[in-house]
Amino acid sequence: MQQDNLEGYRELSRVSSIPIAAGEGEAGVHAYWEPIDRGGIDIVQIDLARNGFTISRKVADMAEFHERRVVNHFYSTPVNLAAGLHWLASRKSAFIFEYCVEKTPIRTRLIKQDLKAVDGYVSVPEEPGLGIELNEEVVNRYRVG
Repeated sequence: MQQDNLEGYRELSRVSSIPIAAGEGEAGVHAYWEPIDRGGIDIVQIDLARNGFTISRKVADMAEFHERRVVNHFYSTPVNLAAGLHWLASRKSAFIFEYCVEKTPIRTRLIKQDLKAVDGYVSVPEEPGLGIELNEEVVNRYRVG
């Protein structure tokens, strides 16, 4: 289904006993209104890399006000992983964390910490900031420009 097929989402949500998630491609508070309202989705997927902390909080507030649950959308770097963990841990409706298992040098070596899923759980880093430290050798290797 196309991300912008709101009528398709509404119909699917109406007939499915399985909760329907969407919104991973949206950016900005206003972009989420129609999927939540017209699309009738049950779970709002918010991409922190597209929206940042402030907009993601506002979207999640709107979703939760409309009795929707929120989850992160994640498919990039461990920096985004750490940010997503912190953000999602702050949401009352959070129930699952999207976690990429694809092994690439960026995912496995960009930060010094190992944010692995263990028995289906990923711990939120507790150090200052996002709780991670960049591996400068890897940053320099992949630096552009």
